Amino acid sequence: MSEKAYKAYSRAIEHGVEFLKKTLQAKTPKKKITLGKKTVASFRKALLQTKQLGMTKKTPFVYEYIVQMQATIAASYLELEKFPEAIKTFEEALESNAKSPQNIKQVEIRSFLFAELAKTNFSIKKLPIAEKFANKSLQLGSQKNFNQEDLLDLYIELNPIFIRSGSINKITKNYRFMVKLAKRDKRKSLKAQVYFAYGKYMYGIANDIAEAKKYLRKAQSLFGSVGLHKGLEEVNKFLEEKVNKVPEEMPDDKDFNST
Repeated sequence: MSEKAYKAYSRAIEHGVEFLKKTLQAKTPKKKITLGKKTVASFRKALLQTKQLGMTKKTPFVYEYIVQMQATIAASYLELEKFPEAIKTFEEALESNAKSPQNIKQVEIRSFLFAELAKTNFSIKKLPIAEKFANKSLQLGSQKNFNQEDLLDLYIELNPIFIRSGSINKITKNYRFMVKLAKRDKRKSLKAQVYFAYGKYMYGIANDIAEAKKYLRKAQSLFGSVGLHKGLEEVNKFLEEKVNKVPEEMPDDKDFNST
């Protein structure tokens, strides 16, 4: 092992860690972008040395740092409403993630980056591209051993994209899967929000009053149990003003004529 290359590697790692800490402590997005780029440059220098040292397979953490910084830089661009720069940096983070050897978090990080690209493109009204990235994110989330709470969070974050797409079958499928995930989720407040959203959807779009009432009442109970009074008030208002006034099954003409 080359002592010179190892010293250069160690020095680059030290500088990278120093810049990383400064980036995370920075108060403004512009400062985070400047420091974040220095962090990435330092860690890339370290990667160049690992090739000479034969340590490539032992450095997935370096790629994780690079991806973390690129995601931070992209988020800072979003704060400045520099959407093309944000999209480019998220894509660079995807490339870095793909190059990482033996990264146990690779799938989760990749799914997160696809989700960020989906939301960013959605914010600038590029719906087809947003939907493409959203599908990629959820496809990765369906893999075995993917954290189920993280997957539910992804569905909640990305659901507005699919709603805007107007595909009723896709939206209904997503909502039902969200409900399935929520049933196993320990976060009662989040579970209540999912049930409330599903209940409103089944009432307003799917026109299934019985299903709407069922899940709105579940949401009502959960909001009450965790003391979320605003959520409880919203469910009560929705039930009272809309759902409870509609019979679950409309009588047919024969029933009307027989009265």
